[in-house]
Amino acid sequence: MKTSFKLPACLIFLCLFAAVDTAAQVDTLVDRFSGYREKNLQERLYVHTDRSFYLSGEILWFKIYAVAGPVNFPDSLSKVAYLEVLDRENNAVMQAKVALKGGSGSGSLDIPFGLSSGNYRLRAYTRWMKNFSPEYYFEKELRVVNTTRALSPAETGAQEAQPSYDLQFFPEGGDLVQGLRSRVAFKITDRQGKGVEFRGILINGGGDTLLTFRPLKYGMGSFFFTPLTGEGPYTALVRTHNGEVLSRRLPEARGKGYVMKLEEKEGKISVTVNGNDQVAEDAPVYLLAHTRQRIRVAEMQAFQNGRAAFGIEKARLGEGISHFTLFNASLQPVSERLYFRRPEKELFFEPAAAEREYGQRARVSLEINTRNAAGKDIPADMSVAVYRLDSLEKEPQADIFSWLWLSSDLQGKIEDPEYYLQARGPEADEALDNLMLTQGWRRFKWEDVLQRRPPLLSYAPEYQGHIVTGKVTDINSGKPAPAVMTYLSVPGKHICLKCSSSDGQGRVQFTMQDFYGPAELVVQTGRDSTKLVQVTNPFSEVYAPTPLPAYSPGGDAEDALSLRHKAMHIQRTYSGPALQQFLPPARRDSMPFYYQADKVYRLDDYVRFTTMEEVMREYVPEVIVRKRAGDFRFMAMNIPVFQLYGNSGPNVFFQEDPLVLLDGVPVFDINRIISYDPLKVEKLEVVGSKYYLGPLAAEGIVSYTTYKGNLEGFRLDPGSLVMDYEGLQLQREFYAPAYGSGAAGSERLPDFRSLLFWSPDVRTGRQGAKAISFYTSDIPGNYLVFIQGITPGGHAGSGSFRFRVAE
Repeated sequence: MKTSFKLPACLIFLCLFAAVDTAAQVDTLVDRFSGYREKNLQERLYVHTDRSFYLSGEILWFKIYAVAGPVNFPDSLSKVAYLEVLDRENNAVMQAKVALKGGSGSGSLDIPFGLSSGNYRLRAYTRWMKNFSPEYYFEKELRVVNTTRALSPAETGAQEAQPSYDLQFFPEGGDLVQGLRSRVAFKITDRQGKGVEFRGILINGGGDTLLTFRPLKYGMGSFFFTPLTGEGPYTALVRTHNGEVLSRRLPEARGKGYVMKLEEKEGKISVTVNGNDQVAEDAPVYLLAHTRQRIRVAEMQAFQNGRAAFGIEKARLGEGISHFTLFNASLQPVSERLYFRRPEKELFFEPAAAEREYGQRARVSLEINTRNAAGKDIPADMSVAVYRLDSLEKEPQADIFSWLWLSSDLQGKIEDPEYYLQARGPEADEALDNLMLTQGWRRFKWEDVLQRRPPLLSYAPEYQGHIVTGKVTDINSGKPAPAVMTYLSVPGKHICLKCSSSDGQGRVQFTMQDFYGPAELVVQTGRDSTKLVQVTNPFSEVYAPTPLPAYSPGGDAEDALSLRHKAMHIQRTYSGPALQQFLPPARRDSMPFYYQADKVYRLDDYVRFTTMEEVMREYVPEVIVRKRAGDFRFMAMNIPVFQLYGNSGPNVFFQEDPLVLLDGVPVFDINRIISYDPLKVEKLEVVGSKYYLGPLAAEGIVSYTTYKGNLEGFRLDPGSLVMDYEGLQLQREFYAPAYGSGAAGSERLPDFRSLLFWSPDVRTGRQGAKAISFYTSDIPGNYLVFIQGITPGGHAGSGSFRFRVAE
C-alpha cells in the first residue's frame, strides 16, 4: 500500500513543479519586458503642414504635435524638435530647430528660390529620438516645383522612365516550415510606392504551377500553401497591369520550426501554433502580446500532437497595433505578427460658416466646435489651414489620427491610411490584415529585452533647452582630449556663458535655455591652448531607407502652376516686408548668470581715463592689478572675508586670476584686456566671491560690457572658435490682408493668395468652441478648411469644411 501512494505523490509533485516553472517563465517575460519599457520612453512627433505642394520661393508653414508614451498624451520629455526637408540624396535643403511647449511647437520655412523641382522628404524628430532608428522619425513627402526654369531630366526622373516594381513575400509569423501550411502575404509597388494590379502564379522547383494569386487592394494580398521537402525552390511569376513580367523566389522553408496563424472571429482572437514532428509533446510555448509596449496577454500553452492554441478576447487588447510574439521553451522568440484593433474616434470637429459661397475679398467667419463621440464639448489644441483646391493641391489622405494609430507603428509608406481606419466590412478587414502582415516591425530587439541589455543611449533629452555639443581634440595628435575646461559664450549685453569639462572621448555639451534666432558663438578652451574645439552637427545624420519617388508633373498642371507662380511673385512684390515679420521671443532672464554683482561701475559716471590700467587702479579697489615678468594679473577681493576682517584679514584677495569677461566672452590673457580701449566700455561689474558655474570654480568675476555689446574690435585668443549658429526658430507672423469698408476695402493691389489662412494655435476651451475669420482673395474656386488637433487626454482627429469663392 505504501508503494501505491508514493507514485501518485511523485507525479503530483512533478506536475506542480512544472506548473510553477512555466508560470515563472511567463513572469520572467513580463518582468523583463516591463523593465525594458521603463528605460525606453518613446516620443512621437506629427507635423501638420499648411499644404503638401509648393513653389520655390513660397513659405511652408507647419505645426509639430509631440506625444509621449503609449497613450498619446500631448506632452514631450524634449523641449526642442528638429525639422528638415531632404532631397532624394538625403541632402538637407532646409532645417529648423523648433521650441516645444506643452506638447506642440510651430514655425515656417522659406523655400529657396533656387530649389530644384522634385519630391522632398520632410522629417521631424527630437534629440532623444536620435537614440533609436530613423524609421521612428516623422516623415511625409512634399512636392516642390521651380517655375522659373524648365524641368531637367534629373528632376522629372526621365532616366527612370521604364517601369520598375518591388515585389516581396512575407510568411505569417516570419518563416515557412516544411510540411506546415502557411499563410503568405505579398506586396508589389511601383516607383512611387503605390500598389499595382497584377496576376501571379506560384511554381515549384520542377516548374509545376501550385496556385494563382492576385492582390486584394493596394498591391497587397495573401495565399495559403504548404512547402514540402525536396519540392523547392518556390518561385512566383507575376505579370503586371502593363505587361511586365517579374520573377521572385519565396523565402526558403526551414526544416524545423513553428508556424503561427492568427484569426479573428466574433470578438475573439485565436492564435494557433503548429510545429513539425521535431517539436516535443507537451513542450511549452509562450505568447506575449503588447499594445504600444503595454502588455495585454502573457500566457503559456503546451503542444499536443504538434499543435498549441490560444484564445483571447479582443477586448483585452488595446486600440491600435498589437504585437503577438511566440517564445519556445528556452524563451527564444520564434514567431511574430501584428494585429490591428480599430480605434474609436473621440475627437470630432464641426466647422460651421454662415455661407457656402462667398465673393472675392469677402470676410469668412467660421466657428469650430470640438466634441467627443458622445457629443460633449471638449477642449482641443488645433492647427487650421484654408487653401484652394486644384490639380496641384488635393484634400489630405492622412492626418494626425491615422499617423498616431497606424503609420507611426508601421514601416514604410502606407497608401491611403484613412481607408484602413474608416472602411468596414470583410474586404476592408482582410486588406487591413494584409497591411499588418506586409509592413510589420518592432521598436526593439528581443535579445536586448531578454538579456537585460541596457539600451545604448548616446543622446540625452533636451528637457531644458537646446544642447550645443562639441568635441575637444589635441592639436598635435588629433586625439580626443579629456578633462579640458571649455567655454561657450554668446557675445552681447545680456551675458550668456556656459562651461563644460570634456569627457573621456573629448565630448562637451552646453544647455542653452531660451536660445532663439541666429547668433554668434565663441567657443574656447583657455589661454594659449593646444586644444582644438569643434561644434558638432545637432541634426541627425542617419536616414530611413525608404526611397523618394522621382517627381512626375501632372499633364493638367500647367494652368494651375501659372496661376500659382503669378500669385507667389505678386505676394512677394507687394507684401514682401509683411511676410518677414517675426515675433520676438519671450524675453529670457536679462540678469547675468551671476545674477547681481557686488560692485557695478558705470564708467560715464567717472572721469574717463585713456588706459584700462588707470581705470582699474584708480576706480576699482575690489581688483588688484599686478605685473609679473611682463604679464598683467588681476586679483579679486574676497568680499565676505573683507567684511568680516577688513584689510588686515587673511586672504582678503584671491590668489588666482578671476573669470574675466568682455561682453560675456572669457578673456584669459589679462594683457589683452589691459590694452583694450576703456572708452568703448560702458559698464564694469565685480563679483567678489568664489563662484561656481557648472564644473568651473572662479575666484571672483570681472565683467566688462561695451556700449555696442559686440566686443567692439577686441582681438580674441587665436584658438577661439567663432561661428554663426542658428538657435530655436523665431515665430513668423502669418500675413493676410484685412478688407473692410474703409480705404483698405477699396485697395486695388492684386490679391492672388491661394492660402487664405493659417494658424498653428487655435484652442477651444471647455465650451468646445472657437471663432476664426479671414478674407477671400481674387482667385475664384473651391477652398478647403482643414483642421487637425488633439485633446489634453491624447485623443486626436481632423475635420474639414468646403466653400466656394465666386467670380
